[in-house]
Amino acid sequence: MHGQSAIDKKQLTQLFAPLFERVKAELHSLSGGDARLMWALRRKLAKELVYIERSTPAARNKLKALTWAKQNGNCALCGQAMPQKVPSLTAPRHTSVTLKAMSGWFTICATTKTKRAKVMPNKALQPPRSSLRYGKAAAEL
Repeated sequence: MHGQSAIDKKQLTQLFAPLFERVKAELHSLSGGDARLMWALRRKLAKELVYIERSTPAARNKLKALTWAKQNGNCALCGQAMPQKVPSLTAPRHTSVTLKAMSGWFTICATTKTKRAKVMPNKALQPPRSSLRYGKAAAEL
């Protein structure tokens, strides 16, 4: 497996299941039976886990601005100019999802994102490297 690989059955039963049970028990213990506190702790934990995988919104916005600038403000797929506040940040399939591995990330315009989602639902977007219109800077993304 490569890229974003799932855990196998052995890892699921030997590693994840006990970890998940410990986390649930700790949440229950910390909340002391208070349903609102339990809810708040679960939401905070879920949010922080997402940040581990996707990084914080501030870090994503910084990367979006950097990739937008490297692409000279143009969509990586259609080549149209796009405002800096509008683009979507995405990466090709099997690219590391952490923002620290900045290579492979690119920005696309809202129109292209909508068109691609209708044509290819649940498929990762990949810019056609041979047809990128921005020269060397975009190829380095």
